Amino acid sequence: MVANKLTANYASIANSNFSGGAIVGSSINVGDGRFVVNSAGSVFAADGTFQGTINARGGTFEGNIYASGEIIGGIITGARFRTGSSGVYPRVEIDPTSVAFGVYSDASSGILIPAYDGGVSKIRFLANGNESTIYNSPGVGLAISAYGNLNLSGSNIDLQPNGKVRFRSWLDIQSAFSGATLQSELDTINSAITALWNALNHKSDIGHKHTVDIGTHNHGNAANQNWGGTFTTSS
Repeated sequence: MVANKLTANYASIANSNFSGGAIVGSSINVGDGRFVVNSAGSVFAADGTFQGTINARGGTFEGNIYASGEIIGGIITGARFRTGSSGVYPRVEIDPTSVAFGVYSDASSGILIPAYDGGVSKIRFLANGNESTIYNSPGVGLAISAYGNLNLSGSNIDLQPNGKVRFRSWLDIQSAFSGATLQSELDTINSAITALWNALNHKSDIGHKHTVDIGTHNHGNAANQNWGGTFTTSS
């Protein structure tokens, strides 16, 4: 039968049937496989635009995903996160395959936190390709390695070790004001103490007395009574 319009309460075509506006027991294939719905309810579409909410229990994506809003909730595992493409700065990046966390101002400057680099936990500070590092290792403990100078500033700097504060040499402690080292100051104090002891060693002991012998004389004046003799000093 050929007709422009078919009106029926029920119709059966091959293995499909139409009832109450529903297609039951069949599949849909539009565009030679570009849009397919099988009898189990699985859908394949070569392309599409969805408006509204999509609810799913899981899924796999290939290619890029663009979102103008937020991704909220859940756990994202095994991914590389970055705020810009490679070569775009400033950029924040989390990459489990290399540097665990990095903040870059340019290609050679930034702060990097590797997960476990060379057997130590560390924070790397890069400035124009020059690196300073804070790291912790089982053998050394917590260490700060600076490129160039290391400056600690504050109202007060307190060192409170359970053991000792150790320096390689007193020559390594220097006054920023005078330029003198602690070793040179100690040498000056030691020289002064040595000179003082030398002076004391040539002094008389407390309570010391000795005699002075003055021969008889009258200072060239015969009228003077001759005098002289041996005299004892006071202590």
